[in-house]
Amino acid sequence: MRLPGRLSGLSAGQENGAAAAGVCPSSRCQSIPAFFRGHFTLTSTGDTFLDVHSLTKGALWINGHPIGRFWNIGPQQTLYIPGPWLKTGDNEIVVFDLAPASSTPTVAGLATPILDGPVPDNSPTGKPE
Repeated sequence: MRLPGRLSGLSAGQENGAAAAGVCPSSRCQSIPAFFRGHFTLTSTGDTFLDVHSLTKGALWINGHPIGRFWNIGPQQTLYIPGPWLKTGDNEIVVFDLAPASSTPTVAGLATPILDGPVPDNSPTGKPE
């Protein structure tokens, strides 16, 4: 099971044309914690993995189910999504990112997890600890 393509441009919590409280829809406030919401359509469901390497630090929900937490320092770069939590037709994804790197974050559905992928070295000295 693979989600269709990349889910890009997750909206920053806008409903009925108005931004919800606590969201940051513009690029000038990328370091402010924000909720993002997006929708995707599936023709069939099954177990899948969500690539979250472009997100910073936070939590993710699909169709109201807590999928997990993420942090870009690794080592986890994918989150497992059980097939029964997905539905044929419209599905909703909600992302809470503590320090968004982009005003339009992207995630991607994968058939297999990313294991032992590269992670950025964020140590102060630049040397492994």
